[in-house]
Amino acid sequence: MKRLFALAVVALAPALAAAGRADSNDADRDAAASDHMTAQAMLTAHYVAAARQAGTPDTEINAVLAQVASETIISEFWITDEQGRVVYTNIAGTEFAFPTDPGADSQAAPFAALLTGQSRVVVQGVRPRELDDKEFKYVGAAGVDQPRIVQIGIAGEALRE
Repeated sequence: MKRLFALAVVALAPALAAAGRADSNDADRDAAASDHMTAQAMLTAHYVAAARQAGTPDTEINAVLAQVASETIISEFWITDEQGRVVYTNIAGTEFAFPTDPGADSQAAPFAALLTGQSRVVVQGVRPRELDDKEFKYVGAAGVDQPRIVQIGIAGEALRE
């Protein structure tokens, strides 16, 4: 199962990287990146649901996410529980909780709509994140096994390469 997930995400990576080519305008590149990241987030949501159903240990799920991130353009995976607390990520040792109010004054707040069922997908353009002011593009999908945020992040500079 983890090999299939890795292959599916890796298969999308060349198309996403191509979205950053100079022969496209910024709006076209952003739209292409958004479409591919949406697919990646949805694939990740299904992977997490299947892995949990199969009894895969959390450490193994995180290891798969880390492997995919190390081999593709994806910089970060942030996958929460129903309360918005990150439970799966490729960034070991990070504790983070998303706001649970989509209207809160926070870069991460719009993703709370995935917890409430208001949205199935949330797309955010490249912008500085509150954590460290580094530019990132984030796309999130709703969980398929329970209310959760399944967020994919790509560093802004990777999208411009």
